[in-house]
Order: sequence, then C-alpha cells, then structure tokens
Amino acid sequence: MSGQGGVVRAFPSLWRKHILVNRPWLLKSQDQLWIDYEQSSCHLVKEIEPTCSCFQGHFPNNPIFPGVLLLELQFQTAAIYALHISEQQQQQQQLFYLDVPTLKTCRFRQLVKPLDKLDIVGKALDSKTNSESLNHPQTRWNFQATISRHSKIVAESSFVVTIVPQDSLPRTQENRARTL
Repeated sequence: MSGQGGVVRAFPSLWRKHILVNRPWLLKSQDQLWIDYEQSSCHLVKEIEPTCSCFQGHFPNNPIFPGVLLLELQFQTAAIYALHISEQQQQQQQLFYLDVPTLKTCRFRQLVKPLDKLDIVGKALDSKTNSESLNHPQTRWNFQATISRHSKIVAESSFVVTIVPQDSLPRTQENRARTL
C-alpha cells in the first residue's frame, strides 16, 4: 500500500487469496486501485485486454465484454475495500474472506469492447457486523458502484459483500484448500 492522506493505493494481487477460489480473478497487477478513507470509496482504473478469453465466444466477430464480468469487477473492487477496512479495524492480525456477494440492482447502459479503459468506483454506504453467533461473526457492506468510460456511465449496481474471518469458516475441504 502507498498513498497520502486519506487515499491509499492498493495492489490487487495482494488480495487475491481472500476472494473465493471459484471466482474468476479479473484484477491485474497493472490495474490502478485506490482506497479513499474519507469518501468511503474505492476506485479502479482498468483497461479491458483484447486477449481476454471471454471474447472468444462473446462474440467472435463483434467482441463484447460480458455484463456478468462487469458485475464481477465491481464486486472485486468493493471487496478489496471491505477486506482492507476489516483488517485495519482489527486489533490483532487476522485473515478475512469474501463470501458470495448479493446483487440488489444492476443496469447496463453501454457495451464494453476490447481496449476500453474503464473507471470503476465503489462507494460503501454502510456496514453492519452481525455478532449474534460469536462463532460466525460477519460484516455486511452495502455498496453502490458505477463503471464509466470517458465520463459516461456504462453500468451501475448496488450490492452487499459479506466479510467473514477465516477462523469462523466451516472446515470443509474447499476451505482447507483455501487456507493452504
């Protein structure tokens, strides 16, 4: 992390281990991701790579970046913010993981093509920690996110990301593999 004042640069590759194993990892080391504490937001600048495998079948002569991957970019950007804040608020060193996000609303306004440069902004509206069960505390973060290209909105959504401490995860085979 690096930065000044309330804005910190985050490096997406450092957070990959916290995202569920079965999710596609869309953030690259060259992507620019910033966390703004004062605005409770995160900002990702990403160029859509023409070599992305999603373009092979979507669509061969007219490649369009799939809407589900636009949502995933928003989820992962917001999740890094929530994971970072969760770790900053802990007194002790503890690992956190992202649970499956809950989509509330989404709207796609424009198509995204290869080499498009996108600005993804996620704004944390609020967070609530559920400590009803001390064995499974969770923090739910409500987010609004927009994706824009040349200052025009491409997609917008609202969703919830849930952060759980590693030690509260059930010890299933999948979770054991995740901690290795």
